[in-house]
Amino acid sequence: MKISIITPTYNRADLIERAIKSILNQTYQNFEMIIIDDGSSDSTSTVVSKYLVDPRIKYIISPFNGGVNSARNIGIKNISDDSELITFLDSDDEFCVNALDDMIKVNNQKPDINYFRFPVIYTNGKSVCNMQLADSIADYEKYLSILDNCGEWVVTLRKKILENGFLYEESVNGSESIAYLRLSKTENVYFAKNIVRVYHVDNEGISRPKARKKSYYINQLKAVSILLNEFGEDLNQYNKKNYINNLYERAILNLILCNRKLGLKQSYEAVKYDIFNIGVLRILMHLMTNRIKL
Repeated sequence: MKISIITPTYNRADLIERAIKSILNQTYQNFEMIIIDDGSSDSTSTVVSKYLVDPRIKYIISPFNGGVNSARNIGIKNISDDSELITFLDSDDEFCVNALDDMIKVNNQKPDINYFRFPVIYTNGKSVCNMQLADSIADYEKYLSILDNCGEWVVTLRKKILENGFLYEESVNGSESIAYLRLSKTENVYFAKNIVRVYHVDNEGISRPKARKKSYYINQLKAVSILLNEFGEDLNQYNKKNYINNLYERAILNLILCNRKLGLKQSYEAVKYDIFNIGVLRILMHLMTNRIKL
């Protein structure tokens, strides 16, 4: 069984080699690694090029920086016809040596599951995800209920998921949860117990910029608006806390972006649900300072 690893990257010349080596050193060797360069301006191409002697490493250069979701979708559209499993590895992290082996084994043990999640650990060995979910299955309603207490997992999909049209939401950068919520409407997710990825925090993530400019807040507002528009009613039923937090977040983002009238209206809507939410203090802070510098 062949497995495809999709790795988006942007200006990670100093880190991507670690990710590539972690794939080449896998105990399971029937794979392809698809690296999508999302318009890097550093020496990423020079670093990756020396590994292209291995035909299992594919390198696709995007002509512009379209964001991590666009890059992942490019990878999805370039998967080999003979691949049966697809997984994702960020260019600043690495897979454990047995990661692909474990994915294949779990896949074979759960033939009725098409959507898997595998645990992630920090470099110090601490878990990044909620291991209480390990060896459990979540349908759409349960998945909604655990959104706040899920953590970071590696997503692995059977190829049939892609044939059914799965893609990441390209109108936002990051917020992969949108795509996974859509997927959970039709597919149960199995949370495995096999640790497959090491998560590094000594760098800036591809969709987590340290400097928060206006574009960051606009992107966040788009994401939370999509979540509320598509899943608001279901969240209100199965995870009211998450629903209310998103209501507050949408109001606060509009206040930050100086959409004062709309932000105040949405603040009132949020307060009606829970006046004791921490979002109330954030709203008051923004009202007192009037606006932040963008």
